[in-house]
Amino acid sequence: RWPWLLRLPLLALPWLIPQLGPKPWIPNPLAGPNQGGYLLGLLLLLAVGWLWQRSQPWWGRLLAGGAAALALLMVWQTGSRAALISSLGALALVLLRERAAKGQLWRDLLGLLGLAAGAVALKQLLRPSSTGLPGLHLSSDLGRLEIGQCYIQLPFSGSNRLLYGVGFERPKDFCHQQIHGGVADHAHNLYLQLWADSGLLGLLGLGLLLALLLISWKRAEPLLDPLARRVGQAALVYTLLQGCFDLSLLHWPVTQVFTGVLLAIPLAVLPPAAVPSGQQPDRR
Repeated sequence: RWPWLLRLPLLALPWLIPQLGPKPWIPNPLAGPNQGGYLLGLLLLLAVGWLWQRSQPWWGRLLAGGAAALALLMVWQTGSRAALISSLGALALVLLRERAAKGQLWRDLLGLLGLAAGAVALKQLLRPSSTGLPGLHLSSDLGRLEIGQCYIQLPFSGSNRLLYGVGFERPKDFCHQQIHGGVADHAHNLYLQLWADSGLLGLLGLGLLLALLLISWKRAEPLLDPLARRVGQAALVYTLLQGCFDLSLLHWPVTQVFTGVLLAIPLAVLPPAAVPSGQQPDRR
C-alpha cells in the first residue's frame, strides 16, 4: 500500500494554487513561511520520488512531473532557504547513493554540480543578492549565529543542566536575539535546541533513535518498493539536514506526525519479533 499512501498527500497541492502569492508566501496564516516550507519540502520529496518511478504509464509520469514542479515552485515562494536546500540536497544524496552502487557516481555528481552552478547563476542574473552571495542574509544569519552561541552555553550555566538541560520551552527565558525587527526565542537549529532543552541525555536519545533507524534501513531496504525506499531515505536525510538550519519540525503537530510516518517506513516492513515456542502472540 505504500505507493498509494505516498501519493495521496500530493492532492493538497492543487488546493493551494488559488492561495499562492509573492515571496515570502505563507501557506497557513497561523504559521510562518518556514513551517509551510517544511511541509511543502516533504511533498516535494514525494512528488520527485513518484516521478523517479520508471515502470508507470505516461499519464502517471505527467502527473508526477506536474506535482514536482508545483511543489518546487511553492517551496521557492515561501522563501524558506532551509526547506529548499534540505529537500534538494536530500534528493541529490539519495540519487548519488544509487548511482554509486551502479558505478555511475562521478558522471552524475558532475552533472548535479553543473546544474547547481547554473541555477545559482540564473538566480543572480534575475535577482542579484545584496551580499553578492546567493541565499545569504546578513542580518538574519548573524542573529541566528548569536542566539546559537547562547544555546550552546545554556547546559553549562547551572547545576545538573549539563545532564538534563534547562527543560523544554524554558530556553525562551534565557536567550533572545533581535532578528529582522523581531525577537528570536528559539535556536533555529534542532540539535542546539535539543542540547539546551535536555542536555547530554537528549543527545543520547537522539543518537539511539538514529541508530535504530539506520539498523532498520539496513534490514528493510531490500524489502521495500522503490518509491517507499527512495522517499523514506530522502525524508531521513531531509529531516537531519533541515534540523541544521531551522526548527520547523517542532513548531506544528502536523509536521511531527507527517515526518514520523515517513521516518517509520523501514519499521513498517520488518517482520515481527519471533515468539518463543509454546506461546501465542498478543494480538490486542
